[in-house]
Amino acid sequence: MNPVLKSTLFVVKNSKKVKIDKGNIKLLSKKLVKILKSPKWPDEVHFQSKNADYLLTYLIILGALNFCFWPNKWQTKYKNKIYSDYFSLSLRLKRMFEENKNNDLNYLRKISFSGFEKFLGKNCPLLEKRYEIFKSLIEILIKKYPQPTKFVLSANHSAKTLLEKIYRELPYFDDISFYKKRKIYFLKKAQILIADIYGAFKGKDIGYFKDLNYLTCFPDYLLPKILTHYEILKYSKDLEEKIKNKKLLPAGSLEEIEIRANTVWAIEILKNYLNKLGLKIKSFELDWYLWNKAERLKSKLPHHLTKTIYY
Repeated sequence: MNPVLKSTLFVVKNSKKVKIDKGNIKLLSKKLVKILKSPKWPDEVHFQSKNADYLLTYLIILGALNFCFWPNKWQTKYKNKIYSDYFSLSLRLKRMFEENKNNDLNYLRKISFSGFEKFLGKNCPLLEKRYEIFKSLIEILIKKYPQPTKFVLSANHSAKTLLEKIYRELPYFDDISFYKKRKIYFLKKAQILIADIYGAFKGKDIGYFKDLNYLTCFPDYLLPKILTHYEILKYSKDLEEKIKNKKLLPAGSLEEIEIRANTVWAIEILKNYLNKLGLKIKSFELDWYLWNKAERLKSKLPHHLTKTIYY
């Protein structure tokens, strides 16, 4: 069993502030089975290249910098459309990588803070932290993984094996917390990286994984938001008040861990209901669909606020 599922189940069974309403999951599954199709990876807002190593470098950097897109409103205009948050990041990194005509990692290594700011924009949240992570990760890739294809292929097309390699060997992907003295795995960015590799390579060659069902959803801000909208996740009154009043929930706090753990299992239960109804969909595909829906959702309850580099 994926360590995310195994460890978060303990949290779900002991949660005090967050509960899952299985009845409402069942109701939603009956609606979704009529309209839901497996979503595709959005190639148009990502960097594309025939150089597999350079494309993987882009995906690794994108994965590491994919966190905390608030409080600033951060948007990017591309082909007459406005994109925000994760897609704003993917598009700005796309431009950075496209300008590097020789696919040279040393070009990326030499990017100064002002150059980084030029690409990501002054309004990018936590810009200094993102630059610090960017510089550190580029150095590690140059010294240890100049050919990331070898790193990925060493997992022998197993999502399970690659997941462990990513969070153990690449910095900034070890998304792990402690709850009642137990280690709780979330691994949001590590799992997204695998799903992005699958999407970018269209499930072929480097992008082929024999066990994609091993992946869970990616517990972040927006999934809990849409799950509370559908009354699948239910918060205690005091937690709901904190979120309404936009009070910070510290990373690693009991409330934050319970929100994320119950999100993982709510999506897992919803996926299982959909599978029983005949819709064969994977957890991460369900995540993609609901996350995009949550981006456009006007909800009474905003998403919770936690400052972290992990989501």
